[in-house]
Amino acid sequence: MMGESILEKHRRDVEAIQEAFSRMQNKETCSLRKSPRPSNVTRASHYKSQCFQLDINALNRVLVVDPIERVVLVEPRVTMQQLAKATLEYGMMVPVLPEFKGITVGGAIMGTGLESASHRFGLFSDQCLAYEVLLGNGTIIRATPQEHADLFYGIVGSYGSLGILLSVTLKLIPAQPWVQLKYRTFQSIKDTIYYFSHLQTAPDFLEGFVFAKDHIVVVEGSYLSLEASQSTDHTFSQKYFWSPWFYQHVKEKMRPEEIDEEKMPLSHYLFRHDRGAFWIGSYGTEWTALPRYFLESRWNLPTLARFLFQGTSQNGPKDPSPWYRFLLGWAMSSHRLYTWLHTHSEEWVRKRCIIQDFCIPLDQAVHFIEQVLDETQITPLWLCPISSSLTPQIFSPHWNSHAKMLLNVGVYGIPRSPQDATECVSQLEDWTKRAGGRKMLYSYSQYTPEQFWEIYPKHAYDRLRKTYHADVWTPIDEKVLMR
Repeated sequence: MMGESILEKHRRDVEAIQEAFSRMQNKETCSLRKSPRPSNVTRASHYKSQCFQLDINALNRVLVVDPIERVVLVEPRVTMQQLAKATLEYGMMVPVLPEFKGITVGGAIMGTGLESASHRFGLFSDQCLAYEVLLGNGTIIRATPQEHADLFYGIVGSYGSLGILLSVTLKLIPAQPWVQLKYRTFQSIKDTIYYFSHLQTAPDFLEGFVFAKDHIVVVEGSYLSLEASQSTDHTFSQKYFWSPWFYQHVKEKMRPEEIDEEKMPLSHYLFRHDRGAFWIGSYGTEWTALPRYFLESRWNLPTLARFLFQGTSQNGPKDPSPWYRFLLGWAMSSHRLYTWLHTHSEEWVRKRCIIQDFCIPLDQAVHFIEQVLDETQITPLWLCPISSSLTPQIFSPHWNSHAKMLLNVGVYGIPRSPQDATECVSQLEDWTKRAGGRKMLYSYSQYTPEQFWEIYPKHAYDRLRKTYHADVWTPIDEKVLMR
């Protein structure tokens, strides 16, 4: 009865959205009204001010969890934290669950999302079985791999430019309450990539951290039952806001001749990178970072910033101390950091920071990582292997017919050189294209429209726009290029 009530509420809300949309048709371009939660897209969304803004924020519920059929039906504004809580009550989870608590289901599909299970299961969108989609002519259709398959695959990474998600059906797999972690330390990037490419048995979870060219740590995770967890003594958790950040804990692994092992609660593991947004929050430890930020971004005094800090260089953040975590850890969730970004800092971040993910064929990864380290001097780098897809996800970073396995290289930080960070981004985009890879489009891009459409198939996109009456939605290049 409760499930029927929730589904009825969903249907009423969908009808209200459809009615609101019908009142603006043929009048102007449409986009989604901003969510009360901060967006996990790091670029600005000035285009929204020129659009009719459709409000779908009421669609924020988990509708049905079916552990027998192993599916969950959710609305697009459901967060990863909500999704995990609802499914773990049944001992189930979505195979790939992006690591920030506030990422929404719709955001992880429209913007693409991956995680440390991506070497086995691909992107979050690869776990989707069906979409309920509002089209540009006001009709609602169901898209699956069998029905409207071109839209089902094409909508991934399209940033709402082909249709609006109203509900999503996702597959589930059995989960265990604990994760057994193994830490392997490597002294060269080449050896690390060789290890990734020659794994005999894939663990449930797999990721890596580049702290220096001669200090890389690979973290493997395997589900651990409650009974089996009793035999493992060492435990790492992030129960308190002053607990060590995960990357900081991993960095302590310095012994290449040994394999460290410990266990971690699954509920903590899934969102282990949420505190500090990987390590971005640690830039508050660098003594020039905050004064420069306030002078340049908040108080509009860039000349004074240049005068005060002339000759000083960005040395990079220090690992957050216990005192730093105790005093500021409460403010270092990804939710609070994204709120800060979108309230005050979008342009400053665009010019000063690199927050980008690049999906590179595994056989090109060594050279790419070395170039990134030499050009930006940003560490750590995040490494996340991802299985490629042959399905026509035309904007997806893992749509690649030439490489079975890709490596997502996460570059998050402030480059050490004094040049504008946008120049570094442009260089990294060029290297990515040369390597036969793609970047994720949640962040700012330096592509010209011509360069963008050399990478992505414009003819296929235009065909989808025409077939599904998508002219009413803001085109993807106007959203992601922001030029």
